[in-house]
Amino acid sequence: MIMTAREHHLIPALNALPLAQHNTALMPQPLQTALQSWIQLNMSAQQRLLQTQHDNLQAWGAWLQRIPQISRANTMSKLAEQEMNVVMSAGQLASQQLVDLISLQENLQVNYSYWFSLHNPVAGQLSNKLSP
Repeated sequence: MIMTAREHHLIPALNALPLAQHNTALMPQPLQTALQSWIQLNMSAQQRLLQTQHDNLQAWGAWLQRIPQISRANTMSKLAEQEMNVVMSAGQLASQQLVDLISLQENLQVNYSYWFSLHNPVAGQLSNKLSP
């Protein structure tokens, strides 16, 4: 049987399960539910990161298409203006992409923390004690 990279990373986690059951049908129901939700959360995070990367590549591709337009300037002042516009748009693009990645990281941190609090009773009790 050939395993995908994703399945290969699950082997240590599955070996750590009680009775080292590789078949989720033999797992206790709460553990099976927790494992399935963990896998879904990871797949969702991976899809969001891939979509962000795809969007970033498209944005940089559109930016690169603006560069040949610089040579169409017929005066030095127009050339300088167009060059600065291209440089400034690259800065704005990089800035926006950094903000998007940080927002994604924060969102994932909240999602993983929430998942952990749902599936770890001790964490749920601690969060109840800490909240005012």
